[in-house]
Amino acid sequence: VKHVFNSYHAEKQKNHLIMTHSINLNSFGKNLNVVVVGATGGIGKALIKIFSKNPNIANIFAVSRSPNNIDTQKVTILHANTSLYDSVDIGHECIIHSGTVIGSDGLGFAQDNKQWVKIEHLGKVVIGNHVEIGSNSTIDRGSVGDTIIGDNVKIDNQVHIAHNVKIGSGTAIAGKSAIAGSTSIGKNCTLAGCSAIVDNVEIADEVHITAMTLITKSIKESGFYSSGTPFMKNSDWKKNAVAFKRLNELTRK
Repeated sequence: VKHVFNSYHAEKQKNHLIMTHSINLNSFGKNLNVVVVGATGGIGKALIKIFSKNPNIANIFAVSRSPNNIDTQKVTILHANTSLYDSVDIGHECIIHSGTVIGSDGLGFAQDNKQWVKIEHLGKVVIGNHVEIGSNSTIDRGSVGDTIIGDNVKIDNQVHIAHNVKIGSGTAIAGKSAIAGSTSIGKNCTLAGCSAIVDNVEIADEVHITAMTLITKSIKESGFYSSGTPFMKNSDWKKNAVAFKRLNELTRK
């Protein structure tokens, strides 16, 4: 393990990870080269001492500032204040933005005599290659199996992905969306902003979900799907809301 690297010249190698000193990391993908940016002093040395114990790390470099010649197509970059729990695998050429938490426990509880009992989460988070995850998003570790994010998946800011979710390659998810536990999303899908999917459903490949849509059951055919009430003047909405409450009665007449 190389402890200090004065001039960055490793950007043409494969399997690189760039990080700042404020990132908390417990595990990495296999054979990574870690670049600690902005931490050549005491903090950098302390981080290097910790990281050198990780068998998955091939080399460790410390640089005083972010190099100008970094080729982002050849490295994995974790921005400041990103947190990775243990048992998180991240692929090549990924970008994870600030504030994102990967590998925390999901909502796993069972009731025993009207008391909530925690179910241990023993799985991992496996993130493929060419994945980008926006700021302040959360991805829970699997409870028994793994949470899997496929290659070339793009996730916006403030997205929540629960335990055991599987997202197929090429899928894009816009901000404020949420995917409940054990749901499987196919390849090349899109989820527009503030959309939500309940737990334990399967979404086929090339399904496109419009903004504010709630998916409550599996989708087996590709296409565009929507739910909810379009906006209108408030006075009209109130009248329609009254009519909607009587819809079942009116259809029987």
